[in-house]
Amino acid sequence: MEENERLTMTALDAQVSPRHLQMIKAAIPYVHLTEQRFLSIYVKFLEFKNTMDFFNVDDEQLQACSLNADSSDPLNMLNDIRPFCTDSERETMDMLLNVFQAMNLYQAYQSSTSSSGENAGPANSMDALKSMLSPEQQAMFDTYSAMLGNMA
Repeated sequence: MEENERLTMTALDAQVSPRHLQMIKAAIPYVHLTEQRFLSIYVKFLEFKNTMDFFNVDDEQLQACSLNADSSDPLNMLNDIRPFCTDSERETMDMLLNVFQAMNLYQAYQSSTSSSGENAGPANSMDALKSMLSPEQQAMFDTYSAMLGNMA
């Protein structure tokens, strides 16, 4: 992983693991083994306590801490997970992101053609869209289209 990605914290970790706990974690490898055990458990205990305190507030205050109003968007979730992936996982994640973006593009295209009165059928539009993808992305697109079609 790249250095800046390795140091990335999740939104929850940023809330429950303040800077001083990160400093203690960074120092753990440099102390005696007995102290490493104690400090590791102590830091995790404090993070657990902070997590309990974080979720022990009223809903209004908790909602103010949420990332944004559109936190249910799977693209945002995948983009937030991506920095924590290995290289091979990141490749798979990129394919998923490309499939979602292609599907969004297709839906936008469908909306624009139906509102403009064009006679482009879904099969022709899908073929045109798929021709822009690599063979791996086309296979992934077909897989996810079938999955999403079954869910609808």
